[in-house]
Amino acid sequence: MNASAAVLLGFAVRARKLVAGLTAVQHGTGRKRIRLIVMDASAGQSTRQKLAAIARQSGVPIRQLGNTLTLAEIISKPNCRCVGITDAGFAKALLGSTDLIGIQTLRTDRGGD
Repeated sequence: MNASAAVLLGFAVRARKLVAGLTAVQHGTGRKRIRLIVMDASAGQSTRQKLAAIARQSGVPIRQLGNTLTLAEIISKPNCRCVGITDAGFAKALLGSTDLIGIQTLRTDRGGD
């Protein structure tokens, strides 16, 4: 049985196995600490492009959280649009979660925004 992404992200916060924010994700991927990037569905076009470039450059998988809850609500950090998971176990569990959408299936444009 798959745990929901919200529960797994909550556990990762408590275990201090994630970093929050674009800058922290950039630094973490540069240091080879990030195992998975999770972005919010409400992330802007610029943030999406930057995260996609970071993921492509570092070889880290990237996923988008579904629309049920925002990432900021789950991790209790206002205006947070992305997190980096630093633990391989949490990353593997999140990749198996059905609440996350693969980034390659997402459209990067917002149709006129």
